Amino acid sequence: MKIAANLHTHTIANAYSTLLKNAKAAADRGLALFAMTDHGLGGVI
Repeated sequence: MKIAANLHTHTIANAYSTLLKNAKAAADRGLALFAMTDHGLGGVI
């Protein structure tokens, strides 16, 4: 099965990455679509 999309990615919220790095990683993996789903740490602290 080929994965066409990743609809749950993060940047600095808890993965220490950037939007550009995520876009490149998605393109490198042949994804047609990815969604940035950053959120706060409200429930963690």
